[in-house]
Amino acid sequence: MRGRMRQAYADVFRLGDAHRELGGRFLAIATVSLLLDVAVTTLIWQTEATDDLRHAFVWTSSELLTGGSGVETHGFWPHYVELTLQGWAITAIAALAGSFGAFFHQLHVARPEDGARSSVDAQ
Repeated sequence: MRGRMRQAYADVFRLGDAHRELGGRFLAIATVSLLLDVAVTTLIWQTEATDDLRHAFVWTSSELLTGGSGVETHGFWPHYVELTLQGWAITAIAALAGSFGAFFHQLHVARPEDGARSSVDAQ
């Protein structure tokens, strides 16, 4: 039992290909989300759908993070932007969930068979 716990700990905290892939996927999603936040903030501010840049940033960021905002927007078209941001948020969360699934699957595939002794169990 203790050997299996040690092996599980070593699998999770050993930096290998699975960790690099997970980090790359996380970085890609964070980068696209940040660029989308900046682009939509600028769009909302330039089209005067909110009063100032700060309100535009708060509206866009809260739409991405929580799916709703307390900041009032003017006009009907920001509702289309809201749906687009909510679609991206759902896609990003699903991609992260899939990335974690792929990460743990790679760790499981790379793990030696139950009968074989690993270098951690030998210690």
